[in-house]
Formats: sequence, structure tokens, C-alpha cells
Amino acid sequence: MNDTIESEALREITGDHKEYTVDVRPKDSFGHIWTAYDPVYEQYNRIDYLLVSHAIKPEVVRGKTRILSDPLNHIASDHRPLIVAFTTKDQLRIQE
Repeated sequence: MNDTIESEALREITGDHKEYTVDVRPKDSFGHIWTAYDPVYEQYNRIDYLLVSHAIKPEVVRGKTRILSDPLNHIASDHRPLIVAFTTKDQLRIQE
């Protein structure tokens, strides 16, 4: 999204009451949710999101969904990668 949580564009996609999509809100290994660092203002910001429909939300594997925190991230991008893992409905039934 490259935008902040209160942006009009993000509200349009999620809906005013989050009725369209759900924010998975991944964290890094320290529990932080920032996805980009701005060296000019010396600020950590969350400007990237993992949004899923309500229908697919139960298939998100929370324990494997995260923000990758690697010291070499900055070589590829000024944003940290977001990783989401899904399981299928069939796999959910097998696990029950």
C-alpha cells in the first residue's frame, strides 16, 4: 500500500468497519509491526499491509505469517518483506 493506516485509500479497501478485508497485521521476531525506516526523519513506519478477505482469514497460518527481519533486507528494498502462509480448507479438516 505504501500508505499509513488512516489513509483514505486503505479505508476504501478495508471498509469503514473492516467489512471488506481483514488486516493480518504480521509482526517481526521482536513483536514490531513497522515495515519501512525513513532515515531522513529517523522514523519507523508501517506502510505495508497483508489484507485478506473474511472468507480466507481462517486459512492464514498465524505462526508462519510474519515480517522478515534480516540485516540484509536493506540491500533489496527500503521495505521489509511481509510473509503470509496459508493452509487449505482440506488441511484444516485433517488437523481437526
